[in-house]
Amino acid sequence: MYKITAESRTIFQHYQSGGLHVASGMPEENYAWLQSNHPNEFKSSTELGVYYYALNMTHPLFKENLKLRQALSTATDRTDVTDSVQPKLALRKALSSAIDREAIATKLIKGKKPALSFVPKGVSHYQEGVKTPDYLTKTSNISLARQCFKEAGYGDDKPLKVTILHSNGSASHKRIAVAIASMWKDILNIDVEMEGVEWRTVLSRREKKDYQVLAGSWVADYNDAEAFLGMFQSSVGKQNIPGFSNSVYDALMGEAAKTLDLEKRSGLLKKAEAILLHEAPVIPIYHTTNVALVTPKLKGWGQGYNLTRNLKFVD
Repeated sequence: MYKITAESRTIFQHYQSGGLHVASGMPEENYAWLQSNHPNEFKSSTELGVYYYALNMTHPLFKENLKLRQALSTATDRTDVTDSVQPKLALRKALSSAIDREAIATKLIKGKKPALSFVPKGVSHYQEGVKTPDYLTKTSNISLARQCFKEAGYGDDKPLKVTILHSNGSASHKRIAVAIASMWKDILNIDVEMEGVEWRTVLSRREKKDYQVLAGSWVADYNDAEAFLGMFQSSVGKQNIPGFSNSVYDALMGEAAKTLDLEKRSGLLKKAEAILLHEAPVIPIYHTTNVALVTPKLKGWGQGYNLTRNLKFVD
């Protein structure tokens, strides 16, 4: 039997009371304590997941000129297009460049891996991944962030205010938002408002595109790059959280879906991710790990991606 709750604070209570044999999704700020106090029950596994910030591409703050975007979508080599003619793109890259992913992933949350791509390492037939763009760095790239911010038209004479929407179901969301708000303030002098709301409110506002920046995470339900990249196709509707739309990206994803040769398919998906990273509708922050407490009563529980198991081997 599975018990599902959006409130991570209550999961450990269910486990302690004997209501769960396996408890996952517990507050990340408690991992060190759990590992110290329950060493034989504490299990850690590589997870095919990513924590990111979505930038609302339908909001005036991030939405490019439609005619310009349509013209650019026909370019064969997207890197031939200079970022300076796209002020909204420059802003998106400035926000990303100012984030110290290393500090968030290894010190603030701990046990995570700084994300320099959207698709994490370890995905089947995608081992090499894509080339990391210059704005996507482990630590804050202060000079590039300020350069992009200036190209976007912002500065002391034109300050910027940004709102981050996140769920209040886990303290880690707020801690990350506070850290990123501080980085944006220190490096770009951006005033950041943080909205911590119930998960149901996040879902409602996400669906309505009623946000500027949204904290989100994604864990693939199968081991394939398409499980990460498919949700940014124009055709998927509400699942496309940032409202990203790019005809070349859509064409590559469509071609990959019809390609049986795994090497060719991987190449098409990598080209699609390269476009996604270039356009920056999302800011990858860290790639996730999965932690669970497993009762010693449960036999046959091994390790693997996402802590998934064939339960017929579990007793």
